[in-house]
Parts: sequence; C-alpha cells; structure tokens
Amino acid sequence: MQKDRTKTKKEEGLSAKKLRKTLSVLRVSCPPALPVKVRRGKISSEIYGDSSIGEKPTAHFLIRIATGMDENTTLETLLHEWAHCLSWTASHQRIKEHGPEWGIAYARVYRCIVDEEL
Repeated sequence: MQKDRTKTKKEEGLSAKKLRKTLSVLRVSCPPALPVKVRRGKISSEIYGDSSIGEKPTAHFLIRIATGMDENTTLETLLHEWAHCLSWTASHQRIKEHGPEWGIAYARVYRCIVDEEL
C-alpha cells in the first residue's frame, strides 16, 4: 500500500491488544491459503506496508506494516495487505495487484472486521 505524500500528525498506532484481536478474527474468518506472519517496523518511507510469500522454514505469507502511523491507517494497511494474501492462489501465483480478485478479497476482509465491531 503506497503512502499518500501529504504529511499528517503521527499518533500512536494500533495497540498490540487490538492487533492480536484483529488478527485472530482474520485468521478464523478469512484464512488465506498459507499461514500469515505480521511484522511491524521501519520500512520504506514510500509505503505503509507490503506483503510477500516466504519459504523458510515453511511457506507462509509475510505482511510488514510501518510503525509511526495512527490506528486507522495501521488497521487499513493490515486489511489491505491481508486482502493481497487472500487473493493469491493456492499455487502462490500473484494476480493483478489491485484487480477484481483483490477487490473482492478486500471487501470480504473489511466485512469480517465490521461484523466483529473491532
């Protein structure tokens, strides 16, 4: 997910407790083809987060989320990247980055979180 170039006040991000609860809901209600690992930390100043496929020690999706963002941006980034994981096929092939399959996956992920009222 690419960053908006406008500067905003950076606030405390998603709390660890809320992040764990959100991940728990996503893992049960919207499980991708592979397990998902989520890491928060400093990444490129151009993006809020990204997702990839890791192979070691076992195949998994890796979502990286930048620190220093407000709670809403952190949550939106997690949902955005989770949708990428959902839209990849079981054979780990990427589909069009923000095409129809990704849009459907994003709607599904968003609905899971809204239904849980997190």
